[in-house]
Amino acid sequence: MGSFTKDEKRLVEYARADLEARLKKRRAAGLLDTLVSYAMSESGKIYSGSPTNFLQVSSCVHAEMMAIGNMRNYEGDFARVKCILIAGPVPKDDLECTKPCGICRLFIYENGTAKTTVICTCYVRKKSGWDFFPRMEKYLIGRLYPYPYRDVWRH
Repeated sequence: MGSFTKDEKRLVEYARADLEARLKKRRAAGLLDTLVSYAMSESGKIYSGSPTNFLQVSSCVHAEMMAIGNMRNYEGDFARVKCILIAGPVPKDDLECTKPCGICRLFIYENGTAKTTVICTCYVRKKSGWDFFPRMEKYLIGRLYPYPYRDVWRH
C-alpha cells in the first residue's frame, strides 16, 4: 500500500476486517459471496453497503449506492465521499480488480469531489477462508468517469 494516504490505508484495513466478518456470516447462512463497498466521508467515518436485489420488480441497488446512501443518511445530504473501496469476489485464476459500473461512477462523482479516490480490489474464496485484496488499483473518480453528465438546465 505504498501510494495510499493514511485515510486510504485505514479504509483498506477497516474493509478487510469487516468483509471477513460479513462473509463468515454469509457462509454460515449458506449465502454466496457478494460485492461490498466501503465509503469514507470527509469527516473520516466509514460506511458499508452491499447490493440489494428486489426480484419482484427486477431492480437492484448497487453496493456503492448503499454505502453512499448510508453515509448521507447519517451525515446529511451535503456529506461528501473522500474515498471509496469496492471489493468483489473473483476466481483464483482471475485477479481482476472490481471496478464500479457506469451508474455507480456517476453516483460517486455526484457525491464526491474532484479529489475523491476509488480503490478497486477483489477477494478470492478458499476452502478455509478468503484471500483478501491480492491486487488493488487506485483511481481519482475523474479518471474512471472522465466526461461527467452535467445538467445544464439546473444552472
